[in-house]
Amino acid sequence: MNDLKHSIKEQIKKQETQIISEYFEKENNQFNVNLKLVENEDTLFSLYLSVGSSDQAESICKIWKDDPDSIYQGIVNMFIK
Repeated sequence: MNDLKHSIKEQIKKQETQIISEYFEKENNQFNVNLKLVENEDTLFSLYLSVGSSDQAESICKIWKDDPDSIYQGIVNMFIK
């Protein structure tokens, strides 16, 4: 029974955390990338980047989706060292 409770809590926890990555084209073939981490409707992290190609934008979005915890922690660590 405890395993079931733990499993349900993990599923709820996953539903409450959103990993968002999106990009859109600006003028002059530049792209804005938005990376966001939202938990319980509160934005914990949001980063806008300007990149020079759609390939770069897509790559950044994919990397963020694949490992947001490490990326977020790495950025936070850069500021608190």
